Amino acid sequence: MNIIKKFSCLLLAVLASSCIGSKKIPALGIQERMAGLKSCLNEFEDHDSYYNCTNSRMLEFVYTNLSGTDLLNSDRGKTVVVSFDVSSTGKIEKIKLLRSVRKDLDDAVIQATETLNELDWVPTVQSEYYVSTRFNLPFKIK
Repeated sequence: MNIIKKFSCLLLAVLASSCIGSKKIPALGIQERMAGLKSCLNEFEDHDSYYNCTNSRMLEFVYTNLSGTDLLNSDRGKTVVVSFDVSSTGKIEKIKLLRSVRKDLDDAVIQATETLNELDWVPTVQSEYYVSTRFNLPFKIK
């Protein structure tokens, strides 16, 4: 059965909740930019389109890589929340479960989130330096 039909992830607030101190890497000529996908950055110049593109492609990728669709039947209306960092080098790190529903479902969501490293990420730029950024990703089961 198609995973997208079976599992609906509402992106309630995939917003960076904080920038995390890390080694300063200069971002020559760039003042400020949110972390996102390189393909979206190359495609869109304005911030909103870049951000929306990143969210859309990220969710599509996670849907494709989410395993255990049979796990979803009994938990409609519940939400699993994970957090992760996009490091100052553009890698997905420090995936943590913030809200649990059930161990096997939580594990499937974490595993699907780990696959985000297969995408080409660009890190957040703050005051002309690349910085790590934490994201919260809620998965609402419908």
